[in-house]
Amino acid sequence: MQLPARVGKYQLEEYLGGGMAEVYRAVDCVLHRTVAFKVLSRNSRADSSVRQRFLMEARLGSQVSHPNIVRTLDYSEEGDAPYLVLEFLRGHSLGKVISDQAAGNWQNRVRIAIDAAKALEHIHSLGIIHRDIKPDNIHVDEKGAVRLIDFGIAKADDLSMTQPGMVIGTPFYMPPEQVRGVPANARTDIYAFGLVLYELLGSIRARRATTMQLLLEEIMNQPVSMVPLVEAGVPEGLLELIERCAAQDPNLRPESFTEVIADLQAWLDAHPETKPVVAATGKRRRMPGRMDRTSWLYVAAAVVLAAAAGGASVFELGPRLGLTKAAPSPAAAASVNAAPAAKIVQVSPDQARLPSGLLIDRTEVTNEQYRTFAHRTGKPLPPRFPDDFPGNPVTNVSAVEAAAYCKWAGKRLPTADEWTLAAGGKDGRRYPWGNEEDPARANTSDNPDMKKHHLIAADSLRDGASPHGVLHMAGNAAEWVGDPHNPSTLAVRDFANLLKPAPTLTEEWHIIRGGSYLRPLAEGAITVWIPAPARWIADDVGFRCVQ
Repeated sequence: MQLPARVGKYQLEEYLGGGMAEVYRAVDCVLHRTVAFKVLSRNSRADSSVRQRFLMEARLGSQVSHPNIVRTLDYSEEGDAPYLVLEFLRGHSLGKVISDQAAGNWQNRVRIAIDAAKALEHIHSLGIIHRDIKPDNIHVDEKGAVRLIDFGIAKADDLSMTQPGMVIGTPFYMPPEQVRGVPANARTDIYAFGLVLYELLGSIRARRATTMQLLLEEIMNQPVSMVPLVEAGVPEGLLELIERCAAQDPNLRPESFTEVIADLQAWLDAHPETKPVVAATGKRRRMPGRMDRTSWLYVAAAVVLAAAAGGASVFELGPRLGLTKAAPSPAAAASVNAAPAAKIVQVSPDQARLPSGLLIDRTEVTNEQYRTFAHRTGKPLPPRFPDDFPGNPVTNVSAVEAAAYCKWAGKRLPTADEWTLAAGGKDGRRYPWGNEEDPARANTSDNPDMKKHHLIAADSLRDGASPHGVLHMAGNAAEWVGDPHNPSTLAVRDFANLLKPAPTLTEEWHIIRGGSYLRPLAEGAITVWIPAPARWIADDVGFRCVQ
């Protein structure tokens, strides 16, 4: 869609993302207010069940009025395209707040959980089961207000749109009975909430299987492990609540969100916040949790360069996501880079800083990220682009297209030396994790845990990370690097039957690193590379960026 565009009284101004439905920032030209405009995507309109669920989202949303639930403002159709108009929320999903380690101390995290639980308590009182509770469906705005969003697969007591045997929801947060196809009820949502609370407090997902088959087997047969939360120092009373919410047996879970809220509030009342203690050095002692990362909400406005001292003053997320000034810890000081021209570069959780000072993407560029680039620039999506795997690496992108994406994102493709450094190759190791030949650490064709070979989420297989925390430097999608390459006549001949017109010695060539899911681990070794014309595309070739 060419923007800006007019639909009824709404002017669509910016594409924000989407899957089955596309979401835009828009302006209500009658009431002069900014709204979120959600329209069913072209590919989804022909599916009657998807259309029904979209209409049900509008109906259920319009019945709900609660300070912790996003407001539904309007619903209509333009031609054959149904659309939904929602309150426009600024801020980020809880998923991003968690990944940015920006949720605050234990007390603030519990407050977020209480507000989310109050929203769910309210919809349950109306006879509505959400069925898709996850961090990305909980929103935290710039002032710390929490709202539940997306009723796309919610179910009212008197209406079920699920066919027999059909399972709907986000697998990582599903309870065992939902996987078996048992009708959802209040305790289905309580289980999912327990796993969200696990992630909020522990900064780690409760279920971490890397394939759908392994995930479903884990959900059915293995209780959620509390060990990572104990290691993260999560307080005992909160551990007990999570364990009850996430019980395999629904009868062992709390009966309602009223009970969950009471337990959370009781813990909060028993653990009042203490003021930061200022030592003689003027540095603030850390509160419980992992809170020395720069605030994602305020970094643009709050980073003040201390040029004379050679350091930086940062703002850390405090109670209710308000501003609390903190002395620079080593991690926070490393999160900004004061260049001679006073350019500030933030290290996000999606990037890693290498010894050279280089910032590199921790993951391959994903389908979701590339879709946003294509929508905002008008460029076409790659061939065979999937609609249902937003977190997988984008592939079928040439080196030229990859470089265009990186430039749009304010970055560039890595050089071969930079890529090698990020993969951990400075000490001569063979693979990102060391010299051990361990295909289970990489998405390659000889991985013993993969019964079918396909791309997997870009942020998965974390035990195969490089020493810098960079993922999938071996396997998954092979990756373009930015150095021009002078091919041999043999390389040109190898591609002669693969490209039309046939490649030449004088056209632009690059190299591809890291192996892929279609190749054995040995071809993903750090020292292995493949030359290719810059216009080459393949189902297993993607890229990542550096800054």
